[in-house]
Order: sequence, then C-alpha cells, then structure tokens
Amino acid sequence: MRIGTARQLGALAQQRRLDLGLSALALARRVGVSRKWLHDFEAGKGTVQLALALHVVAALDLQIQIEPVPVEAGEAQ
Repeated sequence: MRIGTARQLGALAQQRRLDLGLSALALARRVGVSRKWLHDFEAGKGTVQLALALHVVAALDLQIQIEPVPVEAGEAQ
C-alpha cells in the first residue's frame, strides 16, 4: 500500500488497530503515549513525533518500506 500523507498513515494505523480489536487507550498504553497523542496521529496531525509514530506502526505489527519513486520515461534525473 502506498502512503503519501500523514492522514493516510494515521487512517491505516487506526484501521489496523480496529482490526486487531485494540482500543485507542490500550494501544496508547502499549506504545507509551497519551490517548490524545494517538488520536492526533490517527487523524493525520502533522506535528506528531516521527519516532513515536514508528513505535505505533511496530506495535501494530506493521512495517514501513521506503522505495524510490520511479522516474518516468523521458524525465531528467
């Protein structure tokens, strides 16, 4: 799945949390953040700390893979 925005990442994390049957409070406690912070992350708020966001991703048994964007034919690099 391609994620291009903080909102998309937050929505994906929220859906995974729900799929796992975790409450926001349970996940927040597991990660060591406040429930409000988790809500802000799931809402796509751009001011959340990246390190904490990565902890949430890991706690949901997800991984992030970074790949270069393919260069379209004829575009200069």
